[in-house]
Amino acid sequence: MNRKTKPIGALVGISLLTGALSCEAQGTIRYVNHFDQGFGQADRGYDWDVDGNGTTDFGLFGGGAQFAIYPLEGNSVLALPIRPPDFGSNVVPLGPRSEIGDFDYSPLQWVTTTYYDQSPIGVSFNTCYDTGCNGLFVNVKAYFGLQFLADGEAHFGWAFMENGVGTGGLIYDYAYETVAGKPAEALPAWPRGVRWPEDASASEPEIVLARGLQP
Repeated sequence: MNRKTKPIGALVGISLLTGALSCEAQGTIRYVNHFDQGFGQADRGYDWDVDGNGTTDFGLFGGGAQFAIYPLEGNSVLALPIRPPDFGSNVVPLGPRSEIGDFDYSPLQWVTTTYYDQSPIGVSFNTCYDTGCNGLFVNVKAYFGLQFLADGEAHFGWAFMENGVGTGGLIYDYAYETVAGKPAEALPAWPRGVRWPEDASASEPEIVLARGLQP
């Protein structure tokens, strides 16, 4: 698949990817408020069905030495590959208004789960050792980019997460573009306690709450 080159903006420190260009046209974004999936020091896994169609799109696992996401069934997250001789990739924090789509974000890549000696290797938010933690999401509150398949077609979206020190974090909410192939814009986090879309301004895109998940 030939991808258009996408400017990725500036990296603040080494972690936060600021917004690129805004979407030229906005489709219907399905927004899931109060997703609120937390991962701490104790081992915990979660099967994430992004669009609620009964198929797991991503696996999330926190605990032990790593907090990571495992894209399944050809899905992927926007990440920065780790330089050899090490292996794996780090999920890249994105700033508000970043455009997430089928672009060339080089050196970033759309990364899926890989395998080493038949063991799955997730895309890391952070990894901790006795000497400390590393990864681009350590002590960061930001978005990350998602790509998943629905009826064989790629859809793009984002999740908003806070990650502290240690192998854990909290994914507050997420959204995805219901129009296949259309880029999704990482919107600023919607304030808690405000209903969407009734209280939304006319300048915001149309929002459809995912079924069964009310704010």
